[in-house]
Amino acid sequence: MGQFYASLESGHVTASTALKRLASYSGKNHFYRANRGLGRVFKTEFILKFVSDPLVRKRVRRGLLKGEEVNGLARQVAYGKHGTITARDLQAQTNTASCLTLLMSCIIYWQSKEINQVILECETDGAEVDLSLLEHISPVGWENIILYDEYVLNRDLIE
Repeated sequence: MGQFYASLESGHVTASTALKRLASYSGKNHFYRANRGLGRVFKTEFILKFVSDPLVRKRVRRGLLKGEEVNGLARQVAYGKHGTITARDLQAQTNTASCLTLLMSCIIYWQSKEINQVILECETDGAEVDLSLLEHISPVGWENIILYDEYVLNRDLIE
């Protein structure tokens, strides 16, 4: 196990190759069982920290809420066919998922740019901005964006 994890850490083996190797073993393999036991130790350790430390619970909850916020944005953007991918072949499914990711990335980029603009305007106006409050602002929100409308692009303005 030491050699296995040392080769992962040093970069001699990629994580995908290591996972393929682990997945190929049966449940009776000693190496597989040792790794499963090690995973259970790490899981138990995390559960004990989660139960006993309120800061860990707060951090985990914050991460879960961010994930749910991203999923909510994906549901709003992919409103057609109730957000399901109906394509049959892998290429079309990948294309659909990539388009959704691109749209979400554009929204998050736009929101980040707008947040930055507000901060810069406040600094030039002489208003003090408490930067510690920025950790409570997320660029994933979309309440100020009209998602379902007709957009006309002027090709002359595109560089």
